[in-house]
Amino acid sequence: GYDADLLESYQELVDRFDGERIGLTVFNATAVSAFPLTDDYDMVQNYLAEAEEGFRTWGAEGTDYSWSTSPPNIGGSSLIGDGLVSCVDNFDRQDEDRSRSIIFATDNMLAGQPLFELNEAADIAVDAKVRVYSLSPPSVLTTTQTKELRSVSDRTGGEQFDMGSASTIDRIVEEIQSQEAENTPGRSYTIVHDMPVVPLGIAVFGLAGVFVLAWRTKS
Repeated sequence: GYDADLLESYQELVDRFDGERIGLTVFNATAVSAFPLTDDYDMVQNYLAEAEEGFRTWGAEGTDYSWSTSPPNIGGSSLIGDGLVSCVDNFDRQDEDRSRSIIFATDNMLAGQPLFELNEAADIAVDAKVRVYSLSPPSVLTTTQTKELRSVSDRTGGEQFDMGSASTIDRIVEEIQSQEAENTPGRSYTIVHDMPVVPLGIAVFGLAGVFVLAWRTKS
């Protein structure tokens, strides 16, 4: 339900976009690109609505990402570092000098052995000049995990936020826009959403989502 609320908020944000490019990627044990960077907002809204419905109905309706992001040959769940690396890799036009930001919403509750630890993924983001703005859901279990996310965000020039409700997305995006506006007059966005699956024998649903913002170069 929390993932669905985030996607609903993303749909509201798209109504405010003007020329920004948006892409959606879902990851858990592995990453799946729902759609690439695009400014076709009708298509974007359709995909986001389908994803929201999938989360609200646990895959009974809409788009179910649980199977595609959890192939049987890959163990683990919510591989945080791998997810962040996938987000960094989703930015296109790597040869162009652009301001790029990732809003990385995750509980940071790792279950499995990732290819990249979170700190290694942060190094890759720094090398790619990508800011990471982490977003933590409300949970009594995330004290240590939130501290780690704060450290990663600070290293990349971003910031860590505590997510009290899905409406907080608006405040975060506005803050990032005000910070990045000094760098580029135009904006392009990528939305990336992480679908963690409950590990075998653990009755906790790991919440994670990623919302990535990429900014256009100056004209």
